[in-house]
Amino acid sequence: MSKMLGIDLNVDNEYMEQVVKDTVLFGISEALEEKHHIVENLVEAVLNTKVDEKGRPTTYSYDQKYTLLEYHVRQLLSEEIKTQINLFVEEKRPLVREKIRVALQDKNTIDRFTDNFIRAIGESLECGWKTKIDINFESPEKEN
Repeated sequence: MSKMLGIDLNVDNEYMEQVVKDTVLFGISEALEEKHHIVENLVEAVLNTKVDEKGRPTTYSYDQKYTLLEYHVRQLLSEEIKTQINLFVEEKRPLVREKIRVALQDKNTIDRFTDNFIRAIGESLECGWKTKIDINFESPEKEN
């Protein structure tokens, strides 16, 4: 059975693969009439060439993860997904910044931070190694 984007299509994978290959091959070949044989060979190579995870042709069957077409489609999808996630993160950055600012002003957060800081200092002082503690304070920048 074939699963696309989490949806079960109840179609045999081998059958679907062959239908797609034949359709792509036929469509491209027909569109370029005179160059039929050249195009057919190129399309067949793209559909049948097995490549590894980096898109390199390989003869080692263990590394033959994808067809050349699958590799390039995966690369395009991966790049687009990364772009969309980055856009989403940039869009939500002010909201996240505000939530962090509010959380840092919460008394419980300050208490937990202080407790953990004191515990960490205590543990480091109990250690047999030489302990060096530097504490620096900076005046906060004034917002305009």
